[in-house]
Amino acid sequence: MHAILYEYFYNKAPTIYDKAPITFHKIELTSTSDRASVEETILDVHHCHNARVIVLNTKPVSEPFLKKLQKGTLLIRYGVGYDNIPLDLCQKLGLLTAYTPDSITQATTEFTIGLMIALTRKIHCHHNNILAGKWDVTKKKPLSYTPLELNGKNLTILGYGRIGQRLAQICHTAFNMKITVFDKEANIKFLNQNQNHSPDHPNAQTKQFSYTSDLKTALADADIVSIHTSLTPQTYQLLNKTSLAYLKPTALIINTARGAIIDNNVLFSKLKEKSIAGAALDVFTQEPYPHYKNLTGIPNLLLTPHQGGNTIEANCRIATVIVNNTISYYKKNLEDIVFITPNIPPSPTKYKYALHLSKTRT
Repeated sequence: MHAILYEYFYNKAPTIYDKAPITFHKIELTSTSDRASVEETILDVHHCHNARVIVLNTKPVSEPFLKKLQKGTLLIRYGVGYDNIPLDLCQKLGLLTAYTPDSITQATTEFTIGLMIALTRKIHCHHNNILAGKWDVTKKKPLSYTPLELNGKNLTILGYGRIGQRLAQICHTAFNMKITVFDKEANIKFLNQNQNHSPDHPNAQTKQFSYTSDLKTALADADIVSIHTSLTPQTYQLLNKTSLAYLKPTALIINTARGAIIDNNVLFSKLKEKSIAGAALDVFTQEPYPHYKNLTGIPNLLLTPHQGGNTIEANCRIATVIVNNTISYYKKNLEDIVFITPNIPPSPTKYKYALHLSKTRT
């Protein structure tokens, strides 16, 4: 059994990969690696060793690369998002696609809450002040820089998948937050989920927990907006000039999903104008983000390099799923593999947000 894995993935959980009855061919990435050369290296290993399982990262997968793979090859997306994979093309070429769902749910949820607390308590601002020699604890500050508690605040969650549900549960239970969920399929999901729920269940439709498919309604009263929807043609720049104007000037935005869900140029302008109180971004339209120097003068902005799902525990869960999927594939136990459903919109490469994706490095 042979599989292809990026070396930095292997380094996140080496013990699990080493114990598996699989030969993992590790692909090294450097700061100068480009997509074409990396894909060529993968193809060489794929054909030389008949490695029929390939683990992919978040970077776009090119059409020429996919066309050179053997039919029936299994592509496993490391993590949960798969907007970088042209699934319709894979289906036409007879390629199988899988992912590792629920592996990063807890990690991303905890990270999101950490960003919420960092923004509301201005932790990053205090850190920077101390490094600048400022011990500023008495000076009166504007409301946008006044520390706040999470308790009792209005939290709007955009997207109600595994992470959105877990976040709602914790924030409602631990912080008594009022939860509003925005999801185009919210009505169906809530009807299915609430059938056996008591009124005090965090997923029940109550005064403390509501859902809507109207974005303006979801944003208007939000103290904090947390993004957990997938990137699709419908969610591309979901938060744009029009929708960001629905927010209160004291609102905070957290994005641990996909960078292109926000029109960041508009967001950065609003942060500078202080018409939005703050934002924490863990994801960007291009990664690594090349325009970071333009953001140094925005104190109410907190940035992290796509770390939401990166914990020891999450990487071990992902590694376990990858190993199990690979074994199941070679043993032809395909019913044990969590495949990406084929019933999805056409390939992301057909939409304009692919222009952002295509600029990222492999």
